[in-house]
Amino acid sequence: MEGPRVRGWALRALCPEGVPAAPLAAALSLMFCEAFANAACLTFLGFLVLDFGMTDKTEEVGFYVGFLSLAFFGVQFLGSFAIGFVSDKLGRKPVLLAGAAWSGVFALLFGFSFNYWYALAIRAGTGVFNMSPTETAAS
Repeated sequence: MEGPRVRGWALRALCPEGVPAAPLAAALSLMFCEAFANAACLTFLGFLVLDFGMTDKTEEVGFYVGFLSLAFFGVQFLGSFAIGFVSDKLGRKPVLLAGAAWSGVFALLFGFSFNYWYALAIRAGTGVFNMSPTETAAS
């Protein structure tokens, strides 16, 4: 007597009948990876601001960290309309794949940031290309 198959049981339990599990798993993993990559740096941005020498007072660190966060999330909000238009013209899949690739490139560039203004520009660039939540919701 063979026991129940365990492989893929969680995804099949989440998918109603007729919903393709593989594209859903791909979209969910893409959203998780990009959200994790962009939220993980929030834990060390304060130390990064101090290391760049923007301020010596720990009371002012939050001001500069706020702009680094705004650079990502603000540009992501403003760019979502343009990316939505591009995805309507080119298709969802190419835009999702290109956005994931460029998000990885900008995350790598952020790791090599040498001053505050470079880090701010790179965070804004990451926000432009991290449109998987918008595209996945529209799909």
